[in-house]
Amino acid sequence: MTERQRKRLTAMYLFIAYVHAGEDFMPLVPMLSGHPNFLADVKGNPAAMAFLFPDHPMARTWADLWQKAVELNTRYNTRPQVKTWGAAGGRWTENLGTYVWAFLRPSVRTDFLLRNFDGIERFLSPQLAEMADWLVHALSAPFEGETAQAYTDLQTLAYGHEWGAVAPGNGPQRVHPPQGGRDGNGGRPGRPRWARRTPYGMRRAVFKSGLGIPCVKPPWGTLAALDTALEARA
Repeated sequence: MTERQRKRLTAMYLFIAYVHAGEDFMPLVPMLSGHPNFLADVKGNPAAMAFLFPDHPMARTWADLWQKAVELNTRYNTRPQVKTWGAAGGRWTENLGTYVWAFLRPSVRTDFLLRNFDGIERFLSPQLAEMADWLVHALSAPFEGETAQAYTDLQTLAYGHEWGAVAPGNGPQRVHPPQGGRDGNGGRPGRPRWARRTPYGMRRAVFKSGLGIPCVKPPWGTLAALDTALEARA
C-alpha cells in the first residue's frame, strides 16, 4: 500500500466514523433508533475506528458513545420482569432465531476491540444479564406437565434429536411455552419438519373442528385493496 492509498483509506474510515456517530443517522438523543441490530451495526463503526486510530481526538468519545448506545439499546429492547404476570425478564424485542444474535454478534466484537483500545469493559448492563439467562433457558425443553410417553414419542419423531425429560424442579425453566415440534401433545398427526443439523422444526396444520371442518374463514371475498383517492374497494 502506498502512502497516498493509506491516507485515502484513513480518510474513508474516519468519514464513516463521523457519519455513524452523528445524530443524523440512527440517532440516540431525540429518539432511540431501531431496529436494535441495525443500531448495533451503526454505532459499532465509530468504536471500531477508536481501536484503529487510538490517538485520534474523537477516539474516546466514540468509545463512550458506543457504551451509551449499548445501555439504551438493552434497556429499551429487553423485556423487564413483570411479577404480576409471573413473567421473567430478559426476552429480547426481536426473534430468538436470528435478530438477538444479530445484535449480540457485532456488539461482542466491538467490545473486544474496545477492551484492546483502553482496557475498559463497556459491554455490561443489568439487562444483558437477564438476556443471557433467557438465552440459556429459551432452547431448553424441561418438564412442564408433559408425560414421559410424550417425550418418548417426540424423540421417535425427531430423527435423533434428543430433547430429554427432567423431573419438576430439577431442570432449567421454560421461557417459551411448548409449541410445534416441542409440544408433547402436538407431535401427531402432522409430523414436524426438522431443519437439517439443527434442533428446530416446524409443523403446519389447518385449524379444524372436531368434525374436520376448517374453523377459520377463508380470505376470499374480503377487502383486498383500498384506493384512498377514489374510495373504491376491490
